[in-house]
Amino acid sequence: MWNYQSINLSAMMSALSLNYTAQMVIRFQMADTLNSDHLLLDDIRLQILPDIDISRGGTSIANNGIDLVGTQPISTPISLTYDVANVAPTGANVLNFTSAVQIGTTYNCNVSITAQPSVGQLNPGQADAFSIDVTPISGGTFLVEVLLSSDDPDENPYQITIIGTGAEPEIDVQRPAGTSIADGGTDNLGGVAENVTQALTYYIVNGGNTSLLLTGTPIVDIQNVSNLTVSVIQQPTITTLAPAALAPFQVELTPGSGAFSFDMVIANSDPNEGNYTITVSGTGLSTPEIDILDPNSAALAQGGVFSVGTVTPGSSSSYTFTIQNNGNMDLSLIGSPAVQILSPVNATATVTAVPNTTIAVGGSTTFTIQVAPTASGSFSFNVQILNDDANEGAYTFTVAGFAGVVGGGSGGGGDSGGGCSTGSDNYDGMWALLLGALALLIVASRLRAWRKLPS
Repeated sequence: MWNYQSINLSAMMSALSLNYTAQMVIRFQMADTLNSDHLLLDDIRLQILPDIDISRGGTSIANNGIDLVGTQPISTPISLTYDVANVAPTGANVLNFTSAVQIGTTYNCNVSITAQPSVGQLNPGQADAFSIDVTPISGGTFLVEVLLSSDDPDENPYQITIIGTGAEPEIDVQRPAGTSIADGGTDNLGGVAENVTQALTYYIVNGGNTSLLLTGTPIVDIQNVSNLTVSVIQQPTITTLAPAALAPFQVELTPGSGAFSFDMVIANSDPNEGNYTITVSGTGLSTPEIDILDPNSAALAQGGVFSVGTVTPGSSSSYTFTIQNNGNMDLSLIGSPAVQILSPVNATATVTAVPNTTIAVGGSTTFTIQVAPTASGSFSFNVQILNDDANEGAYTFTVAGFAGVVGGGSGGGGDSGGGCSTGSDNYDGMWALLLGALALLIVASRLRAWRKLPS
């Protein structure tokens, strides 16, 4: 009885730097004689085995290797075509596929095989192809495992992993910048002065990894207005936002008395929040509204700083501030005193002219503070005005400055006599005396010479 035995020669081929897989096939039988056993060899064949390879675009992808496809739009199929070949040398065995191309593990994508290899086996040097459509589902990493089984002895099944990143815009709306208002959420303004116009600034932000398109006309659409007048006084100036970009817009509103609300709708290319909607609500109240102007008639915000610049140590200066009532009912100053000086540093500050404690709608009053630095260097103090404004009931700001020589030069001194004279002043006086003396000597010598002339 004849038997066959295969001997794998792959290790020997590798040691000889031969890039293919081989085996030796031996046909034999045992022949029994009277006194001994004989091994009869009938056929010895050297076979080069098939060698599978998969590539895309001419670039081979190793077994268990990765095919990086980069950043791809979500919800859009990517068509990928792969070549499969028997790269064994001429004379090698045929490569037989033992199953169709199969999809293994997938993540964050939908996958379909659009074309299988057209033949079931490949001769040495022959190639075929198969195609796959991959559709990223959402932003972030996606992957697909692809497997192809064959009779390649050491690469079965042949597996590659397709990896990419789903590109997705991500809209966010913020007020103030950095504070998000969710899609379907509410920006509650609370109690605000009725019949008083105010402006609100919002920011559209793209938190995704591909451009966000603002597709509405108008970009920000006002809907469902209740108990107020409202308009977008500044639309976003751009309609395409790169990743991390922002686009501000401004809304002006004048509430009526009582509850009010409106919706803002922003159509965009975010696949999950294509009509980003925010409700703005609040309650219109009869309320005063305090505002303060500095001595230069510039608005001085709550918590702000007014700088007096550089002043002379030991001197005093007076500064007049204005309190305005921009609300719709009388503003009352309820502190005692009405203007309080707090936390002075290196200065004395005195209120020398006090404001009226009741300020009519649209009216104003003033107060004056006298400031005297106590020594050279920085000085500051806080000013607090208690009042019945609903959200600025303790209006506080800081006055700061520096006590030093105003406009002083390197020599010091001045008309006031407060400085020190320099050495150059003494030298100038000495030269003047010497020149005067020299002039007197010259005059005296000429007079003597004139008297000696004969008459």
